[in-house]
Amino acid sequence: MRGACALAVAALGFAPPGPLRADQPVGPRLVVEPAGFDFGRVLQHRALRTEFRVRNFGDGPLVLSALHTDCDCAAVLLEADARRLAPGQSATLEVRLETRRSLGRIVRHVRIESNDAKQPTHELWLAADVRARR
Repeated sequence: MRGACALAVAALGFAPPGPLRADQPVGPRLVVEPAGFDFGRVLQHRALRTEFRVRNFGDGPLVLSALHTDCDCAAVLLEADARRLAPGQSATLEVRLETRRSLGRIVRHVRIESNDAKQPTHELWLAADVRARR
């Protein structure tokens, strides 16, 4: 059972890549933890905040060239000096989500563009069950 769970997690891209071999250069490798975040039940007109860890698991400098959200209700914050990560280095990516007038289940996405040749675009998700104020 444990092996099946680990395989499922790795297949979905939630696990860091396997160990690097010295004779196999890979360049920069972007890994973001966690892959997404569910805020659970929240009220309308709330400002929500969470953090993701951005890591370079490769052997070359990782450059985060662009950060995008799929709506104006979400914002991504990353310090300018954290846009270039040396091998093994990590940074904190802050994401804010405003529920505004939304009702019901919402899912929003954040897209990170980088110089990771294997996966130049990485997508995170945010979710919440928005309830009306009583």
